[in-house]
Amino acid sequence: MQALKVLVIVMGIMIVAAIGVIVVTIINRSKDLAERRAPYERSIEVPAGDLVGMAAGPNQVTLRYRLPDGSERLVVIDTERGRVRGTLDLVHP
Repeated sequence: MQALKVLVIVMGIMIVAAIGVIVVTIINRSKDLAERRAPYERSIEVPAGDLVGMAAGPNQVTLRYRLPDGSERLVVIDTERGRVRGTLDLVHP
């Protein structure tokens, strides 16, 4: 009888934890969906300089800039979410 009580308590805790995980997942996915709905209604800051190249891939665009100091920078933009995914500074040895 004691083992049955422990089993019921453990299973109850597991059910509560699973419901918590489901709720958190739903909240995170709804935020992600809101970002995907309006990616083109955002402003993205790009570096000062001349745009010298562009390449498009699945859900991203890579822009190559020549900065005023002569160095170059790649800016990778996530077109699905409308934000900068990252930047890479190109250095010449």
